Amino acid sequence: MLNECHRLIRKRERETSVNDSIIETAVNDAYRVELDEAIHALAPMYREVVTLRYVMELTTREIADVLGTPEGTIKARLSRAREQLKQTYYRQERESV
Repeated sequence: MLNECHRLIRKRERETSVNDSIIETAVNDAYRVELDEAIHALAPMYREVVTLRYVMELTTREIADVLGTPEGTIKARLSRAREQLKQTYYRQERESV
């Protein structure tokens, strides 16, 4: 009887873990879609540096070299792009409530 109880407890823990994993994956996928849409809405010069920095994982110096643009300009574009992404995200949050 005791072994059967332990078996049932372990089974429930596995099922809970799987369900939590499924929910977490769904939330992450939804977030990724929203983020992709927000990035796509950026002006091309901002979208370009965001993609190079966060997708290609280049440094600001490497981005500057690739684009032939001063590093300070790259940093400014990244800063402005992050600000626009924040505003877009918070606007979507308010609209969904």
